[in-house]
Amino acid sequence: MNGSVSVKKASLKLRLKAVWQALAPPLFGALVFCILWEDLCRLFGTPSYVLPAPSHILEVLGKASVQELLLNATLQTASAALLGFGLSAFFGVLLGTLLASVHFLRIGVYPLANLLQMVPIIAIAPLLNIWFGYGVVGVAASAMIVSIFPVIANTVDGLQSVDPQLRELFTIYGANAKQRWRLLEIPAALPQIFTGFRIAAGLAVIGAVVGELVSGVLKEPPIGAVIASNLRTGKLEIVFSAIACSALVGFTLFALVSWLGQTFMVGLSKEQPYQESKVSANQKERWWLGGFCLALLSLTLFVFLSPNDGSILEDSSGFKSTHQEALNLDSTKQKVKVRMQLNWVPEPEFGGIYEAKRLGYDQELGIDLEIVAGGPGTPTPQLIAQKKIEFGVVDGTQIVSMRAKGADIVGVYASFQNDPRAFMTHKHHPAHTIEQLWSSSGLMAVEPGSLFMQWLSHKYGNSGLNWVSTSGGLAQFKLDPKLSQAVYVFSEPVTLQLDKVQTRLFPILESGFNPYAVVVTAHGDLVRNNPKLINAMEQMLRKGWTSYLNSPTETNRLLSQLNTSMSFQAMELAIKYAEPYIRGNKVELGSMLKSRWQTLEQQLSILKVIPKQTPDFAQSCFRSRTPAND
Repeated sequence: MNGSVSVKKASLKLRLKAVWQALAPPLFGALVFCILWEDLCRLFGTPSYVLPAPSHILEVLGKASVQELLLNATLQTASAALLGFGLSAFFGVLLGTLLASVHFLRIGVYPLANLLQMVPIIAIAPLLNIWFGYGVVGVAASAMIVSIFPVIANTVDGLQSVDPQLRELFTIYGANAKQRWRLLEIPAALPQIFTGFRIAAGLAVIGAVVGELVSGVLKEPPIGAVIASNLRTGKLEIVFSAIACSALVGFTLFALVSWLGQTFMVGLSKEQPYQESKVSANQKERWWLGGFCLALLSLTLFVFLSPNDGSILEDSSGFKSTHQEALNLDSTKQKVKVRMQLNWVPEPEFGGIYEAKRLGYDQELGIDLEIVAGGPGTPTPQLIAQKKIEFGVVDGTQIVSMRAKGADIVGVYASFQNDPRAFMTHKHHPAHTIEQLWSSSGLMAVEPGSLFMQWLSHKYGNSGLNWVSTSGGLAQFKLDPKLSQAVYVFSEPVTLQLDKVQTRLFPILESGFNPYAVVVTAHGDLVRNNPKLINAMEQMLRKGWTSYLNSPTETNRLLSQLNTSMSFQAMELAIKYAEPYIRGNKVELGSMLKSRWQTLEQQLSILKVIPKQTPDFAQSCFRSRTPAND
């Protein structure tokens, strides 16, 4: 009896030692990676809005609010990924069995199954909203689509690799197809099937996170929505933390599947006494490992003991643009080449910029302007802060939040005097004010990271609406008469009007949240060191917008060619919707007021998006032609 107990204890110790031997190398590798990451961030002085150091990430993770956010997000993503994996495992084995059993289906359908791994899930994820609605079902469907093919492929290969003599033996003994499948084929194919499961486990998490970018519920956001919203506000510490959480979910699911596979394998075969694995590094490997650790320790000591917090290689030189030599209008008689990065595709919200280029106003003022179209997720603020481009179009909230993190970006020209965002409902929605809409029930589709949602929660309290993610599509809005959606007044409502769908708009500025939403921005060094260039850009933009508002037709034709998803007719109607927001209350086009920036700073401080700033912070956010206050 005692001998049996001692044998079990010894076996348990050996198993625990084996687990430690399996975990120690990747844990050591992760530690080395994080130390090297920290050293390089400090060595090169990399700002946190570009790549946060692990120490900054850990500092943010120490906050209780962030821990609660990530815990809830991880649980939601894990639930969706587990459901999607379960569906892919069940249907994958079922379809694999069918394809392996029926020759006609195998040669006709099996090649088509390869399409499942070739279809970009980000493209079909919005369709899942239409088919399955918002929430966990659509996310699980996304996870299943991404992860099911490895299960199908490995099931087919496993079932086809069964020994034909064993099949014949089962037939001789009178086994039917069901018995042969259950007692012979599936046990023989289990190693390959579980290989498919292990591959699918990681893919299911990827599919879930991608699906959450467009299907996630934002009141209690899953990992995908957390990543999308914090990317927009520049909180990369939370983004990296969320990525680590998604990796943890994937690793846990993979480990669970591997453990189940080993358990099934042991149950189907005679258990052998556990033996300690003999893995040892040779002398040469030990020398290499010791030398690498010594070099890493030396680098770490050098970085932490050097002045300026280790940022000894931080670039303090001038503008890094490829057009560096020609950024001052006085330095050359040639045209100054500059690029302007848009944050969205060509639409009337950039009409004045394209008008100025079309009519040659840039050339008249000594500028050669290149307009670079954007799209979803274009990191325009970071590109400006890193001096990768000369000018870019960003949201005023991004300027404030990025400057609070140390990014020297400055607003130069406000294309819109009032925020053109609004909530859109179907015509017969019972709400008459934005406050009534906020307290109503139903779904609200909104882009992740929209700070006005936080402001409305602060002002009006908890909403009766359930927030869901949207990428700007309108198919779900057309199908659901109770769905509300955050839109730009010159975009989605115009498309629906042309489709004869009647809507109502509730401008968000009515809540008191009215930042400059479309701001041409530049790096602070460029603004301070090249005043003549900045003046020329302002003059060019003002001339372009004045001309476009007076006669937009020709530039709208150009925009409709550059952006085929929006018709010329829609663009003609869009500028009529947008003009009141561009002109504002009889102020000069493009001008900005310090009081507006102060209000925005105070609002973001109240929402704890930024810490409380110094009195001159608002003035630093924009370039005022008259230094005096408003």
